Amino acid sequence: MNMESIFLNSKLYHKNSPNYIARLLVKEHFNDLRSINIKKVKREDIYIFRYLAKKSRTNGSKGEYKNFSSLQRKEERYKGYLNVIKDSLSLLENRPTDFNESKYRRIIDFNEKFKWVKEFQRNFHKEMVKSLTNDKFPYLKSTIKNVSYAVNANEHKGNRHAFIIDMKNFFTQITDEKVSNSLCSLLDLNKDIADMYSVLLTSPYDEEKFSNGKYVLGQGLPSSPLLAFLCNLSFFNYLNELCLSKDIKMTIYVDDITFSSDNPISQDFIDKLFHLFKKNGLSINRKKIARVKNDKIKVITGGYVSQTGVRVKNSKREEIFVQYNELNNLLKNMKDINDYFKIYNLYLKFVGNYFHIAEVEFKYNGNVIPISYKNYSDFIKKYDKFFIRGITKLNHSKLPYSIDNVSKDSLLKFEKCFDSLKLSN
Repeated sequence: MNMESIFLNSKLYHKNSPNYIARLLVKEHFNDLRSINIKKVKREDIYIFRYLAKKSRTNGSKGEYKNFSSLQRKEERYKGYLNVIKDSLSLLENRPTDFNESKYRRIIDFNEKFKWVKEFQRNFHKEMVKSLTNDKFPYLKSTIKNVSYAVNANEHKGNRHAFIIDMKNFFTQITDEKVSNSLCSLLDLNKDIADMYSVLLTSPYDEEKFSNGKYVLGQGLPSSPLLAFLCNLSFFNYLNELCLSKDIKMTIYVDDITFSSDNPISQDFIDKLFHLFKKNGLSINRKKIARVKNDKIKVITGGYVSQTGVRVKNSKREEIFVQYNELNNLLKNMKDINDYFKIYNLYLKFVGNYFHIAEVEFKYNGNVIPISYKNYSDFIKKYDKFFIRGITKLNHSKLPYSIDNVSKDSLLKFEKCFDSLKLSN
């Protein structure tokens, strides 16, 4: 089945109507949207830009601790492992005066009165994904169902050679015009309706005075990853066919592309890649290129890939070990609800690490839990019932759960769990 028939048989097709856009994808806002001229919605009003300093060699890295003793470095690592406050609390509300692409990341969010745009993008993404399965694009390992960063890494297990690239500004190189033209082709929309979609699916490049009227796929918007892929679909299909003809496996995970083979990957092939990317308007981050030869370990989307398997980095093993010991210590000394919340926040981080390791190392190898992780899985089975999920925080989503950061109703649920946990101990 070709691309056109995939989408023409989906719910997204059939009506070239702005009312259809509202009714299909944002039902609860249908009455509001009928009166809106979507093409004239000012995108600068929809989004808020914040800025996060990128980590550098002198910011929370080995370079910062080069004069520390080994014991001091160990203590600093352990502090990080036990820290449950998210880095994004340090987001800057205003554009830094020393802003440049190498020092800061733009973080985009929605103004409160335009939350319906976010819902539109989520629903649009869901409808597109329903029409796409991984058998149609076997090289795509993100955004669609039944794939992940771990699946991506495991695809290259056993291959002796690899070439790994990172696409630079993958989303923000795709303009609203390219989105519109791609939707015209994929969904058989007329241009006027496709332009309405593109208005709701793209954002300003930056704050209004720095954007220069440029609208692109925003980094972090719900629909951007899949749209970025679809806007370059012809190129990626061509690239995959080229790789298959040379016995090279290609996978794409968001903006990371990995090529691997049992045979050496020639410089001629790499030079051709650079030419093809440039020809198709895509940039490669040359600082993140990796060429791996002769069975050496390859780092692919967080997995350390060797001939025999895929594993997480050693520091992740140390991290979960430290958290496990700290949780056992905290449980022994738990006295009140504040102690419970301290355990709860660290437990969430511990469980996240466990399932990350499981995803990378043994989910795709028979799902057999190695002996070295059995203590962790047994711990989760024993205590998971005492740590409820899905509770909305009252004030700041990036701050830990606490008495002051949950509603009264939620606090009652936590107190019930605390009482049960105390009895079980």
